Amino acid sequence: MSKWTLEQKNAYSIRKNGMFIDGSLTIWNKGRKCPQLSGVNNGFYGKKHSKSILKCIGKKISKHHKEAYRSGELIHPMLGKHHSVETRKLMSKIKKVTTLGCMNGFYGKHHSEEVKDNLRRIMKLRVGDCNPFYGRNHSVATRALFSEQRKMNKNSNWNGGSSYEPYSILFTNQLKEDVRDRYGRICFMCAKHEYEKKLAVHHVDYDKGNNDMNNLVPLHECCHVKTNSGKDNREHWKNIFQDDIVKLVGGE
Repeated sequence: MSKWTLEQKNAYSIRKNGMFIDGSLTIWNKGRKCPQLSGVNNGFYGKKHSKSILKCIGKKISKHHKEAYRSGELIHPMLGKHHSVETRKLMSKIKKVTTLGCMNGFYGKHHSEEVKDNLRRIMKLRVGDCNPFYGRNHSVATRALFSEQRKMNKNSNWNGGSSYEPYSILFTNQLKEDVRDRYGRICFMCAKHEYEKKLAVHHVDYDKGNNDMNNLVPLHECCHVKTNSGKDNREHWKNIFQDDIVKLVGGE
């Protein structure tokens, strides 16, 4: 069995202890109590779950909670409250450290066919009239609010407006064809062959002016979308692609 890398050790330590192995990062509520929700301040203080609820614990407890919240029987402890900017930054930092690449507990693993079938079955139950929002529409005011919340730097994928920058005149259709042919018309991410729609050509360093052949790779459209979601995710794919290109073509 191979030894764990420092990154893997840190990921495991964060999930188990709430900090890096050297103790440099601590989750804010690790080992602490929240006085606003402890003892008599807790809305459930002195109460007990019914037998029907206890039977559902671990299975459908979330469904019962949702119904209780909707009916007003229970009040969510975070109702009307917001995390501080400092807390949100810390939560974001922890999420980035524990979900990318080898830090993700599911990294390198795959769902079994049985699990995939179950996931497909569950998704089908959320389609059409099975969806609780079926036949309903957001109001104009709600849609306007959603739009405002996702504009420019409020959007997690905002990158300073780089999508509006023009491509170089050297980024021609012929160059794209040469890149696709160079890699056998196979997606550089999922390794599946081109089908129906042509593969997109991706700039590894996200610089539209850098059209060096070692900075261009072909990707399926669905794979291309993954490379453009979030600044930290971009750096992640940039490093992976650059390493793979060196291994495949030796920096030709």
